[in-house]
Amino acid sequence: ELGAKVAEVQAKTGQKQVILVGSSRGGNAIRNYIKNFGGAPNVSRAILCGTPNHGVWATQANPNNEFSGAGPFLTGLNAGDEVHPDVKFMTTRSD
Repeated sequence: ELGAKVAEVQAKTGQKQVILVGSSRGGNAIRNYIKNFGGAPNVSRAILCGTPNHGVWATQANPNNEFSGAGPFLTGLNAGDEVHPDVKFMTTRSD
């Protein structure tokens, strides 16, 4: 869905790249699009706000939940380079 929206915005604006801003779970959707769905060429910047990049918990409880830092979704996103070298990332958070 994110890829389709990016393509729609590109078509409407004529821009080759977009800036994506995501809060909480939305940040992981952005990371997933860039890393696993070939979105990097379409994104100049990714701004993640309070995104649980390493999960909400990192135990074996609910291992298939997307918020599990020990689960396949986040371990896959965090494997290797966590950010794409061609996309400028900024992460904001607060205690």
